[in-house]
Amino acid sequence: MSVLPDAPAMTGWRNVEKAVARRSTYPEQTETPPSMCPLAMSDKTPCTDVRLDGRTAFLDPESKTDALFWVFTYRDEKAAAAAHRALWKNFYSHILREDPTQVDLENIGDERFAGRGNHPVFGRSTMSLIRVGTTLLGINTSHSRTELPDKQLTALAAMFAERAQQALDGKTPSAVTAAG
Repeated sequence: MSVLPDAPAMTGWRNVEKAVARRSTYPEQTETPPSMCPLAMSDKTPCTDVRLDGRTAFLDPESKTDALFWVFTYRDEKAAAAAHRALWKNFYSHILREDPTQVDLENIGDERFAGRGNHPVFGRSTMSLIRVGTTLLGINTSHSRTELPDKQLTALAAMFAERAQQALDGKTPSAVTAAG
């Protein structure tokens, strides 16, 4: 799961959750940390079809914004595309419930959704879900008072999508961003 950003990819950010990658055990959620697939979804197919999942997290010391990066892999693009739509519907309608707005991620990846809203626990939050081939990439950011600027979110999303494409092309992911 070298797709997940590492310290060199996240200039100015501090790694606060070591990268974890494993075969998905959804819905048991016995692993720590648990999968990012939501247990409350009525349509569990996007989660049961996950082959591998992984996550890592960073903190921007200056703004105190945290960024959780997660990745799911699927057997084919059809399964990944169906999961992309179902997961976004769940995230946007259930997690970003209050004051939701969409964010334009330009043409990053094969499919993309991004939005921000008031998360009931984490304050002002931004969620992004990007599909690159058979891979779904998620970026969740939160800060109690401010939100990650669109330009910075787009830079993080572009870096993550490029890392996924590099991996799908058989290359070692090396994309970086000056997101700090």
